[in-house]
Amino acid sequence: MLILGDPLRWVAYYGARPILQIPTALLIVTLIGTALSHRMRFIPPLVAFALYAVLSVPVAYNIGYAIPVAKVLTSYCGLAILTVTVVRTAREAVPIVVWGLLFQYTWWTLVGAIPGHVFWHTLAYNNYDSFGPMMAIALGSSYFMALSVKERNLKIIAFATTGGCIIGLISSYARGAVVAGVATLICMFLRSKNKLRTAGLAIAGAVVVFFATNVLFTNASREDANPNFWIEMSTIADTGGTRRDRDELRAVARIEWRQNPIFGVGPGNFGPYAAEELSNGQLEGIRSDPGRLYTKALHNMFYQILSEFGTVGVLIFLWLLWDFSKRNRALRKRDSIDIWASRTGGQFDLRNVSLALEAGMVGYLVSGYFYNQIFDVNWFYSLITINTLLFQVTRPALAHNSRLPHFRLRGEQITGHKPRLA
Repeated sequence: MLILGDPLRWVAYYGARPILQIPTALLIVTLIGTALSHRMRFIPPLVAFALYAVLSVPVAYNIGYAIPVAKVLTSYCGLAILTVTVVRTAREAVPIVVWGLLFQYTWWTLVGAIPGHVFWHTLAYNNYDSFGPMMAIALGSSYFMALSVKERNLKIIAFATTGGCIIGLISSYARGAVVAGVATLICMFLRSKNKLRTAGLAIAGAVVVFFATNVLFTNASREDANPNFWIEMSTIADTGGTRRDRDELRAVARIEWRQNPIFGVGPGNFGPYAAEELSNGQLEGIRSDPGRLYTKALHNMFYQILSEFGTVGVLIFLWLLWDFSKRNRALRKRDSIDIWASRTGGQFDLRNVSLALEAGMVGYLVSGYFYNQIFDVNWFYSLITINTLLFQVTRPALAHNSRLPHFRLRGEQITGHKPRLA
């Protein structure tokens, strides 16, 4: 909850900034304690990604820019390892799944859907172009969680959150996020078993859109956006302005990769390398002076990985996506669905939970083409962690490897030696 809901940043906004060190300190202490009492479990491609960032620091173009990226990836990797190690049963996984795929988005829509950003979240969500992509991820995730849950009140909350995500997408006026939202909607329709019901819900969503664009947001709160939402969205295909700007940034990234194809220029080093190594006049347009690029965001996570992590980093990232897809497909197999239902009481349907993860990843990857969101926020790593955790707790038989005695769930035989995971 400290990571997904980030309540400490709310407190820090009003002056108590030292409180932001609490999650890091807790993570370190908990990891040490877990290592002493458990046999650690890992997510190999995620460990490789974080380790690659750490090993890249000494050879990065600017070490000072590389260290923060390595720290962030190490933290997310450590949290993932801690989660899949400590959480041993399907019942224990349920709160994490519900928080990660639903309640965190309920929280963020409550505090940010109307203004289109979260003013006190100085790390990321105070930016429209960060809040909007999160709403695209949350849209599919909350929708499929609504389909998965059987309890009526939770279902209402999930559908209300889905509506809130639509409002948040519109209020952010983030064009790339809206494109990602449309891609997520297509995924939702294609993956839905009941197309008629989905069409009915789409009509309800259209009503939300009409209400938001004609009542709530008749004028944009963003100073850099057209006051009319539809006019602003119609500029998505424009070739000038920010479109030209981003095309040139991607051109810079390709040059950096050609000059450093294997390992890239180092984590966080797209700007410093471009500013100091690319000669004046090498690029046309507004980027003709590379010195202006030193602190410029690339606005594309794929080109960022390509230029900063090189071909090796791209291959590790593809490994992460392949591993996610393989485990996610396994969750929809009948054996996994039955095991999950028997171990959790069937409160959530695993097939729809897996689709919540898939739709969230679709929203993430599509929005990633327009925004920097690979090293600054937890979205990708949370999806990877929850997906792996669900795969782990729905295996037919896993030896319990904690040093402490294990007691099986209610209604099952109590054992004290080498039990199997419930």
